[in-house]
Amino acid sequence: MAAVKKGTQVIWSVNGLTAVAVAATASNIEQSFSKSNSSDSKEILGDDGECMTKVYYNESADLSIEVVPSTRAAFPAKGTSVTVVGTDMAGDHSGKWYLTGGSQDSTVDSETRYTFNLKQYKATDIG
Repeated sequence: MAAVKKGTQVIWSVNGLTAVAVAATASNIEQSFSKSNSSDSKEILGDDGECMTKVYYNESADLSIEVVPSTRAAFPAKGTSVTVVGTDMAGDHSGKWYLTGGSQDSTVDSETRYTFNLKQYKATDIG
């Protein structure tokens, strides 16, 4: 049964996010994702010690994807290049990323879940 929404319209569920080159993602079931943006910064102080200019540089994004895989697979090595294709958030997650880590959670009475932690630098493709 599809979800029934009443009241104020909200975005519900994860929609069409695929990560190529990570374990068991060909036929996974996406459970969640989280994206954050950041950059390094430098304050330039004036003679009075107050900030006169702030420079932001080295912009990057971190993306964490959790999936329920259809088959077990070896967890990929750190640094593995990953291409993310996404329709959620108007494709905002799409692009080349690299794997920085993650986890595999399995229990006797529940599904196995993989979490992939990915990084992307905006100005330089090191993936």
